[in-house]
Amino acid sequence: MLKVLAIAPYQNLKTKIDEIAEDFKTLYVESYVGDLSVGLAIAQKKASKFDVVISRGGTAKLLAKYIDRPLVEIDLSLLDILRVIRLVEVYKYNYAFIGFSNVTEKIKLLGQILSKELQVITISSSAELPEIIAGLKKQGYSMIIGDNITFNEARKNNLNSILIESGDESIQNALVAARYLGTELQKRTEQYRLIDKTLMAFDETIMVMSKQGSLVYQNNEKFSKKRSQAVLRELKGTLANSSTDTLTLFSRSEGQLYRINAKLRNALWFVLVSPLQISSSQTAPISNFLPAPKQDVSSVNIGNLSKDIQKAAKAKSNVLLIGEKGTAKLAAAEHMASLIKLRHYWKIDFTRMTSKSDYWRLFNDDTSPLLDHHSLFIIDGVETLNDDQLKALHSFYAMSETTGNIYILICESNDKEIQIIDLFHSAFQITTVALRQRKSDLGSLISLYLYQFSKQHRKSVVGINQDGMHILDSYSWPGNLSQLKRVLEQFVINANGPFISSESVKQMIFSEENRYIENQRDKGTFNPLSLFEGKTLDEIQQQIITILLKHNGGNKTQTAKQLGISRSTLWRLLK
Repeated sequence: MLKVLAIAPYQNLKTKIDEIAEDFKTLYVESYVGDLSVGLAIAQKKASKFDVVISRGGTAKLLAKYIDRPLVEIDLSLLDILRVIRLVEVYKYNYAFIGFSNVTEKIKLLGQILSKELQVITISSSAELPEIIAGLKKQGYSMIIGDNITFNEARKNNLNSILIESGDESIQNALVAARYLGTELQKRTEQYRLIDKTLMAFDETIMVMSKQGSLVYQNNEKFSKKRSQAVLRELKGTLANSSTDTLTLFSRSEGQLYRINAKLRNALWFVLVSPLQISSSQTAPISNFLPAPKQDVSSVNIGNLSKDIQKAAKAKSNVLLIGEKGTAKLAAAEHMASLIKLRHYWKIDFTRMTSKSDYWRLFNDDTSPLLDHHSLFIIDGVETLNDDQLKALHSFYAMSETTGNIYILICESNDKEIQIIDLFHSAFQITTVALRQRKSDLGSLISLYLYQFSKQHRKSVVGINQDGMHILDSYSWPGNLSQLKRVLEQFVINANGPFISSESVKQMIFSEENRYIENQRDKGTFNPLSLFEGKTLDEIQQQIITILLKHNGGNKTQTAKQLGISRSTLWRLLK
């Protein structure tokens, strides 16, 4: 049996190799994820037990130099590159393709065939990438397209990026080439062993420390040395420089969050260390989190929002984010958090708090994360607070210079907006723009989201036809970016081919309008004129006919009678 070692530069390629390898009954394929030097290290350790190595791109070139096994390279076909070119056709900002000559020559060839002027840059070494991408960013480029090395370097520079992935055909060709070496395959690849996860129960730990922060006594022997050292590091400088005799801090070690209460008595600090069960779930009202360095920033990297975020992050300012529902306020806050290095990061979502006791514990109890120091707080739903709660929040906010904390306050536009702006007037104010007011960005956003959802759902959707794009451009998008993402994901899930038809778009937008109308009626805030915002007379006419047709169960005779026109006129208007 031929044993094949697959070194995939990125996770999605490994997943595809595993799936396709199941059809090759005469191969035993064992796959790993490792890019460049990481992939080389894996191959050097494992390759002696295998007959053939397969990999892709720069990683394959590196393995070919140092591995003494036959190597098959997973190629990028013209079809793989064509999918990406089609995907970015509606992207209205500057973008560039970057890669080694084996890829860029194909991109240039397709550009000539399609009569497209593409910005294509060829590199001979990955060491050239940082300077090239930094230069493109200065020139106003906002998206970089290339292989995994290029993709990751662009993300480091906070640029949008698209990875040119090897399609199923290219992977199949590589496995066919490996199979030609002539032995049989074992159906399964060895599965990774799951690491056993155990939860340790910790009793509260008491520490006694000198005024300068040296440990004098610790009562709990079960409290591991590593965790003890983490708490001591957190405390040492703080206690030595403290101007008060009572402190509350938080510390994280080995994934566990601890609350530390310290009191100074007779020149000694008495410290109580308690494990906390504060959630890291996105649905919890209070959670502790770590910023994601490679998060999706598509929703904030288009337009001026990214510039405001960068400016506020550089100044380490408190920020007040205001905007309509669904305008990426939380995404903007999370992106800003990833740009600022602080000790802890908290999310507090007032829209998820269900009782008065939740508010009391947050504003009055000594377990409150608002007592933390040198931390960043993303606080959502500020507009839901009453006057007393706003004052309580402001009292913590006002101490930010002393505590070293940064507050990112998120406020959905409503009748309390002016009051909140006045109260937090010292914050750097950022207003997120409604999608209907940034129609010039719509094509670029659609392009990026279709790419993301196609990758997520393993589809090959490359675009929406012209009539469909016109319908999307004409729609008012009352739910803003959240609605757009939801609609585009449904398009991808339901897609049966590379392009979304205008009929699919019509049906989806009609359903969205009906849902919006019913939702507004339930809230008692329905305004009939909002249905026609931004639409031409012809579009309004078509919309009215469509609504009546659905109401009449598709009966054209009855619909024509209600409109006071003949059935033939109705047919003509529907064309």
